[in-house]
Amino acid sequence: MRSVMIRGWKPRRKRRRNIGLIPAAAMLSLLAVLVCLPASRDDGALARMVLAKSEPFFFPAQIMPGLPEDPVQRLTVDMQRLKQGRMLLVDEAHPIPEGVDAPNTVNILGYTHGRVACRDQQAQLGKEALIALEELCVDARNQGIGHITVTAGTRSQEQQRNLLNEKAVQLSRGMPLEEAVIQAKKYVQPPGCAEHQLPWTVDIRICRGWDKLPEEAALSESEEGRWLTEHAWMYGFVQRWKGADPLQDDHRPYCFRYVGAVHAQLMHELNIDYEEYLTLLHTCGALTLYNENGAPVLSAVCAEAGERHTVFEIPENVKIDDASLDNTGYALLAFSY
Repeated sequence: MRSVMIRGWKPRRKRRRNIGLIPAAAMLSLLAVLVCLPASRDDGALARMVLAKSEPFFFPAQIMPGLPEDPVQRLTVDMQRLKQGRMLLVDEAHPIPEGVDAPNTVNILGYTHGRVACRDQQAQLGKEALIALEELCVDARNQGIGHITVTAGTRSQEQQRNLLNEKAVQLSRGMPLEEAVIQAKKYVQPPGCAEHQLPWTVDIRICRGWDKLPEEAALSESEEGRWLTEHAWMYGFVQRWKGADPLQDDHRPYCFRYVGAVHAQLMHELNIDYEEYLTLLHTCGALTLYNENGAPVLSAVCAEAGERHTVFEIPENVKIDDASLDNTGYALLAFSY
């Protein structure tokens, strides 16, 4: 049994920028309310996790719980490396952990030179996710699929706070401010609790021209949207909230998360969402996809996260795709054979 250490790294911090101003009086009143209101839990996400635990799960023929019976190695991954992984669950019940470095991002339009359509000239995304997104957009156009457009990328803490404040001020025109803040959180996550503060999250919508607003309909109602949701996994993306209602939620139906090739293919083959996938990994400990000849193709393993590092037992001679905390007390390792 061999032992291997993966050391952490420290991405460059990007400079923060302001995205807008709110009248001073409204901002001060709003911030006072925001401070006083307790954080609410994402009951929908938790309910899905409970559902996955309580109902029997039937695996497709090509996926088995556990790992192949091969010689194993012990792989030690330190906490800083795990905090930079792609699988952090982030919501009000699971805020971004302390010690997570500011996202290392690049400008979407500047990096892709127009190969990715983007409505926001300042929008940023992690480079690894952006490379995959560019490949997705180019392949879509080559197959006659157009109008796939990025409308939001990675946000700073300040940008997320401003976005929430602006939404609350907008809603306060028709209701008391305290109620407006509560309602605003249905559309915009509080700072520190938003996946858009990670370098892996992007909003993708259908825009049929620069002079037209993005379509409000669900992605499943257009040819372009169906292509996107059916093919995103091939590029390492998953649709975060498949059942979200565009009429009730401004951003979630169009939110995609880059999780990498291994996790994306496993979620696709299992036909389960992000939270259900985490719960299944917690229960099984490991999941392996096999090809038609019975040879292992890729695996994801789960272990309880240690305070300073986590030790995984995995087969020898595998290619590591990602190591990450999931922000619920576990660490995940994804690899191919």
